[in-house]
Amino acid sequence: MPELVWGVLMGLGVWVLVGIPTRPGIVARIAPYLRDVSPIARRESRVSGVVELLAALAPHPIASARVWWRNRPTATRKRVDEEIATFLDRASIVLAAGVSVHAMWERLGRNSTGLLGAEAAAISREASTGVSLDDAYSRSSERLSHDGWSRFLGQVSASRRHGTPIADIVRGIAVEERAAAGRRLIEMASARETVMLLPLVFVILPMTVLVAVFPGIVALGSLPV
Repeated sequence: MPELVWGVLMGLGVWVLVGIPTRPGIVARIAPYLRDVSPIARRESRVSGVVELLAALAPHPIASARVWWRNRPTATRKRVDEEIATFLDRASIVLAAGVSVHAMWERLGRNSTGLLGAEAAAISREASTGVSLDDAYSRSSERLSHDGWSRFLGQVSASRRHGTPIADIVRGIAVEERAAAGRRLIEMASARETVMLLPLVFVILPMTVLVAVFPGIVALGSLPV
């Protein structure tokens, strides 16, 4: 009889442990709050990150597209990068000689070539027709969309308003633009190192091996058997 009672109790205990659903464990309860515990939680965290990014960009999609469009490397920006340091050197020399701002634009537009020379001629032409220099600077800055050129025009406008000497400031901007051009050249060269290795690996090296090995192969083939 006691053995029967113990058997019934043990069977009831096994049925309780197996049949009745238990509460979720501690890992299952905290998994949604830990990124490295549950794959579902990790997937939900990635989805929430994408949603937060889209929510941050959603109020200003047009502004983001406009910034990207203005900062893209265009042919105009590349030409300005090539010409601006030399142009600013000429401008600093003219200003250091005591020439007025109006005369500076006229002289640079007449004696300079390239895109910036044309811009200087356009600014001088607009100023001679009655347009204020500030408006001419704004139009030129919008046409070129170049940070260095816009900074130069802003410095010239501020010095003209406050009556401060501008030659040294323009010379400093020219030095900065020349250093920036050097950095861009180094970055371009480092980005093309792999491209420069392609002809070496696939053209020069195989031809060298062929020239070195082919005479030996021919000589071995010509030996009597």
